[in-house]
Amino acid sequence: MASRIAMYGKLEQASVVEDGNLITSQGPGTSFLFALAIVRRVVGEPRAAEVERGLVLPR
Repeated sequence: MASRIAMYGKLEQASVVEDGNLITSQGPGTSFLFALAIVRRVVGEPRAAEVERGLVLPR
């Protein structure tokens, strides 16, 4: 899990972390999730859902 110290020292653990204009992920194993976060940010949730349907992701 990607980790970051959020405001006020709160630790957040997730595969992909978004904070304002920054998006980061754990590493190569989360590249699809990272790419989907970028798609979601750039073109919106409907298109990200469409892209995700074409991927094999553990959920």
